[in-house]
Amino acid sequence: MLEKIEGTITGIEEGQFFLKVGGITYSLLAGSYFLGELSTGVTISISTYFTMYQEGNKIQPLLVGFRNRFERTFFEKFISVSGIGVRAAVKALIKPTEVIASSIACGDEKFLTSLPGIGRTRAKQIIARLQDQMSKEFPAVMAPEEAGKQYIEARAVLTQLGISGTEAASLINAALKELETGAETSAIIRKAMQIRSTR
Repeated sequence: MLEKIEGTITGIEEGQFFLKVGGITYSLLAGSYFLGELSTGVTISISTYFTMYQEGNKIQPLLVGFRNRFERTFFEKFISVSGIGVRAAVKALIKPTEVIASSIACGDEKFLTSLPGIGRTRAKQIIARLQDQMSKEFPAVMAPEEAGKQYIEARAVLTQLGISGTEAASLINAALKELETGAETSAIIRKAMQIRSTR
């Protein structure tokens, strides 16, 4: 299995980008949120998901790129929902993985239906299949559109400090319960660290 690839981005197109590794250039699918962060000529190291995909009578390889291992793990859980294939899942990733995972934890059917290719029936299936799992990683503290930026930024800082994703989510959950609505990211981080020091 291809766990991780490091190379130089040689091109970016809708739904995919090209990564040159030595003398080989790979084509990787990626969600639009991730693609928006990429630039040609930049060398990056990414987590990958590889599978063989059947299209008609042909079986073709598909390689998907992610910012980190957590995002790949989420993707693997996402495609475990009946009816969600690899290509459909990639197209749905127009928002940060953390926000989508939080929406599932919240049971936010309305948010999920805003993702490309995810209708109401599919949203219900995703929540039924993954809500318990996502709740462990992303406690349903507030609607994703409200949590969005502050939640993501605070979680990113905490994980950079060596705190696991699960603990970071728990700390942010506890911090938000003690802070006023709309608290700044810096305030959330300070409160989360204070809570952690008392545990």
